[in-house]
Amino acid sequence: MPNESRANQEPLEGILPGLERYLYTLCRGNYEAVHDCLQETVIRVLKSSEGYRGEASYRTWVYQIGRNVAIDSFRRWKRRREREFSTETDGFSELPFRTGQNPEDLMLRNFEQKLVLDALMGLPGKYRSCLYLKEIEGLGLKEIGQLLGVPEGTIKSRLFHARSKFARNYSRLANGKPRGGKSEN
Repeated sequence: MPNESRANQEPLEGILPGLERYLYTLCRGNYEAVHDCLQETVIRVLKSSEGYRGEASYRTWVYQIGRNVAIDSFRRWKRRREREFSTETDGFSELPFRTGQNPEDLMLRNFEQKLVLDALMGLPGKYRSCLYLKEIEGLGLKEIGQLLGVPEGTIKSRLFHARSKFARNYSRLANGKPRGGKSEN
């Protein structure tokens, strides 16, 4: 299939906010890593724009590059950490939420968003990615399959399990139960 003309592609600027949110899930909330990965992704996309063959949507192609950058970044970080034997911990930065006019509503909204984010972050990576791409980014099963390199049937299965695990995580967090999910009663 010939290269899709630049005029038919979604502008890169329009893709970046969603890509940043996707990288946030891959980087487990580490904003420094997210911004490093986002910057590296943009550089790679611009350098390799001639390599876009149009086999998948432009957005899916950009997300795939971002995913690969995040994986490479994690591997470098893991090797560096293993070499250093350091005890540093990853900081968890929350997403910046819009401010509301009513402080009580803002507090409730922030609490709800934190519950959703914590429930999502508690999922194993293969489930977290599928659920995020489907429910937050609105990608179709075919696009998610292309992005993650797995068949559509696998995506359906992962989404089923992801939703189930997400619901359990959310319920557990909303009820204030410890990580294991067992009640102290």
